[in-house]
Amino acid sequence: MAYTSILLRACTLMFVLGVFCSVPALVSAYTTSAQGAESLPDGIVFTIDYSFSNKTHAITLPMIAERSNTHTSSTLSYTILDQNGNEVSGTVAGIVISNASITKNGMYEVSKNSRKNFRLYGVFIPQTHNTDTQYRLQVTNLPFFFDEDQALQLNPSELQYYTTPLQGL
Repeated sequence: MAYTSILLRACTLMFVLGVFCSVPALVSAYTTSAQGAESLPDGIVFTIDYSFSNKTHAITLPMIAERSNTHTSSTLSYTILDQNGNEVSGTVAGIVISNASITKNGMYEVSKNSRKNFRLYGVFIPQTHNTDTQYRLQVTNLPFFFDEDQALQLNPSELQYYTTPLQGL
């Protein structure tokens, strides 16, 4: 009896694994692959690499990146934090670079069944030059559209990976 029970459990497990392994890959993929920060004489350049793909929908993403607490559907939003997690003042500029095609609305488009890579560049010059302080860039809003009409965005648990390492001047 024990042998039959073990065999039945093993067959059930193999069946379940076979079903899950035969399910097609996820329909959507958005991943961040690298985050970096490099010191400049008076500031820091931050970078975050990420990619998007989808098998059934074209995806539209923003080119414009801005430091903002207001989230819009047309811009990637980010903030600059110190090593204690406090927002800091300073001059900052950001842009998203990609080889994805650009729509008439000034957004990047990823065709269905393709994958495109993106790099966020953020250049930060702190208001006060303090060599003891370290800084990082954190993406706070990354909106995207399916087929240019279904507005979506990454949630906070996904955005936690869109953070650069700390970097001092």
